[in-house]
Amino acid sequence: MCIRDRYSNDLEENLIRRQPDFSNALAKTEIRASLRAKMIDWVIEVFGNYPDTTSHNTFFVAVHVLDLYFKNYKGRRLKDGDVHLVGIAAMLIATKYEDIMQISLRDFVDKVGHKKFTAEQIKEKEWEILGALNYNVAFPTAFQLFEKIMYKNFQQDNTDGYSEIKSSAIYLLKMLYLDVKFLNIQPYVIATSVLCYTIKTYFFGIIEQLSQNNRQRQVIAEQENILLQSIVDNSNLKIGIIEECMKEIRAYVHQYSETYPDLNNLDKFKDVWN
Repeated sequence: MCIRDRYSNDLEENLIRRQPDFSNALAKTEIRASLRAKMIDWVIEVFGNYPDTTSHNTFFVAVHVLDLYFKNYKGRRLKDGDVHLVGIAAMLIATKYEDIMQISLRDFVDKVGHKKFTAEQIKEKEWEILGALNYNVAFPTAFQLFEKIMYKNFQQDNTDGYSEIKSSAIYLLKMLYLDVKFLNIQPYVIATSVLCYTIKTYFFGIIEQLSQNNRQRQVIAEQENILLQSIVDNSNLKIGIIEECMKEIRAYVHQYSETYPDLNNLDKFKDVWN
């Protein structure tokens, strides 16, 4: 094993070991899962309006901060009415932590919050959230884990279909974090399963276009199997865990438009950071 691979493996193991636990994030609150989903959809819109200074990871930091606060807050039971301010403060924390040029507090007051909350209210909630998180926002996000998996399995980005697979997988990763049930699955498992699911979908589309050319279909199917097996072998996961998560993803994708018919920002801003 070369030094680069050993370093990469050590880094991945460290990220996996430090991944946050979001399970049962809303269990101690009175917040509806549907309202949380609307908030996540709104986070996509807010950061999508700052495409030159934010990134995919800014989004995931904000979402993870939000859920960790819901899970760890030890004060009164949080309710639906708390979500708006918490969401704004979580986005402020994320842009401060992740972005070189952060979204200003004034923008959060005027443009994002439409002056519903004062700067003092937002800053107070920011400190409350950071306290609930023990002032630690340096955790690996689902996106960072996904990027590490991509690097490990596509060390050169000239692989056929690389860009399409990556952008589709990121879209799906965001889609999953709209729904609370995926908070009960480890981010590393989700990131790995999302990549596998996206690859299967990508190769299925190619095979469907090959008409009845069985030889070509067989070659493409073999390429798919080799790539998927490589991802499984390079992970620390059992194939059954990945397959079970992919099953959950497949069912969710098929029901998504019916479950969330009014959440459109994922599509509206899907090409912002590509």
